[in-house]
Formats: sequence, structure tokens, C-alpha cells
Amino acid sequence: MPKHIVIVTKDIAEFLIYSLLIVLLRAKGYKVTVIAEGLSLEKWIAAGEAVYGTDPTADQVDKNGCRHDLNPSAVLEDLKPDLVLTGLGAPINLGESFGLAANKLGRQLGFIE
Repeated sequence: MPKHIVIVTKDIAEFLIYSLLIVLLRAKGYKVTVIAEGLSLEKWIAAGEAVYGTDPTADQVDKNGCRHDLNPSAVLEDLKPDLVLTGLGAPINLGESFGLAANKLGRQLGFIE
């Protein structure tokens, strides 16, 4: 059973889905780390969530709100999660890059639809 879960989100729908899941996971004793970009980043911050790498500079975010300040492999090596959950936002950006890094590093990967 996973003990540390990383959740990667981009849009508001992903925020709404995963914000409910985080409450349940934490109530069961799981450690959860949120990595966010796009519209979800503001929502997590407003909800009081400590988002990993919260404050990218303006030159590290493109017109779609996609972040380019995080190295997914390095972040996952640092956090050592048992499971990575991503969203399916379009353009997907961090969800895709963290998913690929999780696969490369042998971490479990999933998503909620």
C-alpha cells in the first residue's frame, strides 16, 4: 500500500477531483504532495495547500499556465513517492512529464477520470 502520493494537476476539474481525494487520503494516514500549474495552482493556494515549488517566476510559465521550472525526474527523486497521480488536462504538460518520469523511475502511476 502506497504511503506517499504525489498529485499533479493543471485545470479546475483536476483540482476539484483531487482536492476531495486528498482529504480522504490524509484521513487514512497517507502523505500527499501537490504539484500544480495552470488554473489549479491558484485554487490549491486559495485552499491553503502547500504546493511543491509554489511560486514560479513569470518567465517559467507559458501563456497556457504551463510551468517550465520543475524537473520531474529530479522532483520525484527528491520526494520518493510510492504513487504518482496525474490529471489529463490539455495541454497536459506536467501531467505528462511527471507520468513519463514516474515510469522511467519505476514509480506507480495513475489518474482519476
